[in-house]
Amino acid sequence: MIANQTRETAEAEALTALRPKAALPVALLRFCKNQPLGAFGAAVLIFAVLIAFLAPVLSAHAPTDIAVAETSLRLSVRSFWAPTN
Repeated sequence: MIANQTRETAEAEALTALRPKAALPVALLRFCKNQPLGAFGAAVLIFAVLIAFLAPVLSAHAPTDIAVAETSLRLSVRSFWAPTN
């Protein structure tokens, strides 16, 4: 009886190894179905990387065009009603 189970197990493992692998879209859909939180995390990560690569195309101005010092110096103390830190 034990010999039959081990032989059946070995045959099942051999058939599993011979079975063709699932295509990438099928594997991705299966992953999304089985691991929805992991799929959401992967989607957020892919979105962030995609935005980082496309930042030069998506930006409205060059990063050196920003004049923070001049803008903050133009604000006078009288424009604030309450003291600021």
